[in-house]
Amino acid sequence: MISSRFRRFAIVALAGNVIAAVAMVALYHYVALQNFEAIRAEQNMELARSLSNTIVDDVAELQALAATSSWTELQASPEVARFAAAIEREIDQLPILELNIFDTSGLVLYSTERQRIGAKVLMNAGVERAAAGEEVGAIVREGAFNRFDRVVEDQDMIESYLPLIDGAGTVIGVFEIHSDVTGFYERLLDTQRTVVIGVGVALLFLYSLLLAWFWRSDYLLFSGQAPVRSSRHRDTESETISRAKSEFVATISHEIRTPLNAVLGMTDLLNLTNLTTKQREYIQTIQSSGDMLISLVDNLLDFSHLESGDLNLQNSEFDVTDLLERVLHIMGHSASAKSLELVGDIQHDLELRILADKRRLQQILINLVNNAVKFTEAGEVVVEVSATHGPNDDLRLRFTVSDTGPGIDEKTREGLFAAFASGKRPASSQKYGSGLGLTISKRLLDSMGGSIEIGTREQGGTVVAFEVPVTRVSAPASGDLATQPDDRLQRVFSIFSNNSQQKSICRLLDHWHVQCEKTSNVDEGLHRLRVAASSSKPFDCAIIDSALTPDDHLQVVRRIRKSPETARLPIVLLTSISKPLAVGEVSALGHLSCVNKPVMPLELRFSLLQSVRDKLDYHSGSLGEAADGEHAVTDDLRILIAEDNPVSRGVLQNMLQSEGFRPDIVEDGPAVLEALQVQTYDLLLLDCQMPGMDGDAVTERVRQDPERYGGDPVIVAVTADTTEQHREQCITAGMDDFMPKPIRLETLRAGLARWISMSAARGNAESQDDLAHLRRDLVERTGHDDESFLKNYIGLFLEDTEARLDQMNRAFASGESAILSREGHALKGACLELGANRMARFCDDLSAAAKNDNLEEIGVVLDQLNRELVRLRPAYESVQASSTSPN
Repeated sequence: MISSRFRRFAIVALAGNVIAAVAMVALYHYVALQNFEAIRAEQNMELARSLSNTIVDDVAELQALAATSSWTELQASPEVARFAAAIEREIDQLPILELNIFDTSGLVLYSTERQRIGAKVLMNAGVERAAAGEEVGAIVREGAFNRFDRVVEDQDMIESYLPLIDGAGTVIGVFEIHSDVTGFYERLLDTQRTVVIGVGVALLFLYSLLLAWFWRSDYLLFSGQAPVRSSRHRDTESETISRAKSEFVATISHEIRTPLNAVLGMTDLLNLTNLTTKQREYIQTIQSSGDMLISLVDNLLDFSHLESGDLNLQNSEFDVTDLLERVLHIMGHSASAKSLELVGDIQHDLELRILADKRRLQQILINLVNNAVKFTEAGEVVVEVSATHGPNDDLRLRFTVSDTGPGIDEKTREGLFAAFASGKRPASSQKYGSGLGLTISKRLLDSMGGSIEIGTREQGGTVVAFEVPVTRVSAPASGDLATQPDDRLQRVFSIFSNNSQQKSICRLLDHWHVQCEKTSNVDEGLHRLRVAASSSKPFDCAIIDSALTPDDHLQVVRRIRKSPETARLPIVLLTSISKPLAVGEVSALGHLSCVNKPVMPLELRFSLLQSVRDKLDYHSGSLGEAADGEHAVTDDLRILIAEDNPVSRGVLQNMLQSEGFRPDIVEDGPAVLEALQVQTYDLLLLDCQMPGMDGDAVTERVRQDPERYGGDPVIVAVTADTTEQHREQCITAGMDDFMPKPIRLETLRAGLARWISMSAARGNAESQDDLAHLRRDLVERTGHDDESFLKNYIGLFLEDTEARLDQMNRAFASGESAILSREGHALKGACLELGANRMARFCDDLSAAAKNDNLEEIGVVLDQLNRELVRLRPAYESVQASSTSPN
């Protein structure tokens, strides 16, 4: 007999597979269509250029003929007939539907549609732009409106317009061709059908495996019909089944994440391109469906580990404020897409730092917020965080997630924590989940010694609260930005439509020792701002919620700017994360900065301080300089990607390029080690399952021999295996961070911020250690501790090395291998004396290449030598500068 549990799982797994299939096919169709259309458009333009080159000389003759002939005379002239015969022989075997030649005023000098000759086109954007010297084109589908010719086309076609330029560089006319692309779209559809069949078969196979696994585990563990065996055999069999089930789920999780990495990564990149409103809606649907599938995979994996008892808690130190910000950031788009207010309300000290399992607390909180967003159609979702002391003075952290949804009746609440229970939904609701989120949350909290409860708000909606015991740790004594008072910010006025949001903002301002006055009425708020501006205690800044005027988010700001008293008042505007304002609109109003909702405390703090700066320094003050400095660091970040899957490799490369980085790429572990011996990298993004040598082995080699492999780069695991055991394995091997697939652009951005800071801090520490080590090494090598001697000795080495490299570069240009070999050998000795061992190895390589007259190898090694001197020079010059002559 099939259990209800099995039926629910079958439905959820089927839905997940269908979503994955639709997302993959939709993404393929969009990407293929964009790429193929771009290629076809360029091909058509190349064809137009080729044909136009043969008729430029005839255009002047046609223009002279048109100036002295009537419409009918031009069509019947023998000159046009001869030109038509010549041009039609050229295009006889080409898929050209129509060819036209215009003068710069739009007069048709020639057309394969003879009746058009002598006519004049008006308001044709293609002709006008080409006459101005621009090449333009477009693809028009059957039944679509042609914006150039202003007609509805009866077939698929592509048109290209390009200027005809004479020998003097003057545009004398316009050349246009229309080509048939019906076959192109038919081939695209045939290919798409093949992709659909392939994806369908693969996911059907996956679905069958899932059902078979779940049915067997359901039968053996819960049906009570398993054969009667001894207790020992039953225990052994149960352990084997549990272990096999966990391994199977982990494998399936890895295999699903790999294609989803391409699907979700490409949709993130597509969002950075120019899309129509409808295309953006399609992309958002793919993203939300992919996120749903990832959530299902994660829940199944966690549920399997919880059942087998393999899930372990990993405690670490972290700030509670940072935990809340991460959850708000992850769930912000989902809430904004439904026009819901997602509010984070911190009811404890902002500097609270605790010891607990951050990843699992974040997982529980995301499960609860996701449920609240999913079943709330209008209103708000509020996440409150507070800390209380228990009877033994132990610290308990309490999270409360409340929404304005339909609520849950008491009978339904009793069974919500059972596996695969989804609860009774409203009749109109079409949103179903796996039913695992609350079950996993409950079991995780049980293992933490916490508790969870579900209730109903008095004004309607659901409240889910959980508590967990934590250990408080000392906050860093560095003067946290979130808690330190600032004299520039003392008095703020806020105008909000949402009461929960306003309470949360005012509580933050109180933490920062800032007086907050508030209202929800726009007219009242504008009046109070004007009155205060005329008094001795004006407001330092105003915080405005753009949701006050949903049809025009800047309306309130414009009204503030119209009043002379508040024309220069700094304003922070809270805006929707999914509907950002245009940069031009914001800058035109002056002294206005935008903060996305849900509001992140530190981002709000930064914007408030930036807004109240001296008006003259608003865009060029110290904060701006710091930001520029940080940007300069990111521009210099040298990144190496190691990934054997070409799709995943392309996704990661394009994401990094969209953020302004230029990563290098290799495909396997040995290639990583080779690259590190040639170039120094700040950041390695390593796939953990590479041919030849996996990411763990590569990391261990790099950490064991930093001199050979370019120092101490930040190493990040990029993997589809998200299990805690694998994470521990990566960290144990020496990796610094862990980035699971599928990689999302926002996750990568957050990671880059961490890795840049890690690299900068590591570089500063290394530079100080290196300087001390270098000085000790020089003293040992020379036998002199005299400061003046060291200073002169280093100066002589740098001067001599630069001169030798200059001579070797000239010798390479003139092909004098003997000079290269001699100078390389001489330079090696000086390098060894100064401890430049890597340069010494390059000198050996240069001598060997010079003896074999291997010019390509000589060029590579010379480049290595030059770059190594550039790398070492600052260190030697720092030691030289610190060495002063004795008094």
